[in-house]
Amino acid sequence: MLRPRDVIGFCQEAVQNAQRAGRIKVDEDDVFVAWESSGQNILMQAHTEFQHKYPRLADLVLGLSELPFEMEWRDVQTILTNRGQKITHDEDWLKKGLEDPVVLLAGLYEAGIVGIRRTSSSVWYESARQFEDLRVDLEPNSTIVIHPALRAYLMSQGNPA
Repeated sequence: MLRPRDVIGFCQEAVQNAQRAGRIKVDEDDVFVAWESSGQNILMQAHTEFQHKYPRLADLVLGLSELPFEMEWRDVQTILTNRGQKITHDEDWLKKGLEDPVVLLAGLYEAGIVGIRRTSSSVWYESARQFEDLRVDLEPNSTIVIHPALRAYLMSQGNPA
């Protein structure tokens, strides 16, 4: 998760799920339910926190429901561009993103929506969140990974990711 507050919120949700069920001990079902709500929180926080820098980011994220958990960058570019064209793109970042899909990827990465696995590494979700460091190594076969909690949320909403 992107921020410590996300981890704390996730843990609190799991504990509350157990308490609502009348248990002290948190079980796997409590964690699963908390994971789904964490995905919703990730989307809401990304929209709220980045609404001025990346207007309509949440609309772009809904295009990720078309993606499997992970995909090669060359394939993600097409999906992001197609989704971006369906959104009113009066916003500068969307206009730039339609010309260069890396701009769209940078917004999604910064907001914690996706991770990037370099072809030379098994690490896919860096905690430093420095997209410019990754941009240098971004290759057509680099793997783009949707945040697992967001993917679970999209799936629970009937949007199979």
